[in-house]
Amino acid sequence: MSPKYSVTCTCGKEIPVQASQAGQNLTCECGQAVSVPKLRELRLLSNPFGSTSVVGAEKVSARGWHVGYGSIAALSLAVALGTFLTTGYYLVNRLMINDSVTIEDEIRAGNVMIDQFSNAELIELYYDINQAGLGQRSTPPSWYLDKLWAEYFENKAIQYGIGFAASLGIGLFFLWISTNARRKGRA
Repeated sequence: MSPKYSVTCTCGKEIPVQASQAGQNLTCECGQAVSVPKLRELRLLSNPFGSTSVVGAEKVSARGWHVGYGSIAALSLAVALGTFLTTGYYLVNRLMINDSVTIEDEIRAGNVMIDQFSNAELIELYYDINQAGLGQRSTPPSWYLDKLWAEYFENKAIQYGIGFAASLGIGLFFLWISTNARRKGRA
């Protein structure tokens, strides 16, 4: 048995029709001639016997959403929103790090600090360095950590940016499929 659809007369009365009556002209109880749309257009009409019509084991809501595809679209778009916010978090943190400091900048800052020492403090520092030695020259810790944090935040922003683009693409694709399911006669 084919599903019944509803066609509205100019008097306001709804006339139930079947898919086999597509393209025909009917007469309403008021005497007006009512033309039944073609099958493709008929399938876009609402089903008077419920908010969903089941055709070929696919469920489509009255607003035109394919239930399965619509759920995937909603989930994908929610993931896209989460990854967008996370990408923004990592980008903001990356922008807050000044990684333009070089070893020469650290040495200049150290020289400014040493210039502020008194003569007694300089002599004490000299004896301490003379006893322990300078040791091997290495990258200053603050400069090195800033570079590491900057690289970390850049990598995370790129990873979440790719995740955002992928989930947004998937969500929009399934949203498109969901809204077009009824129009193409798959519902």
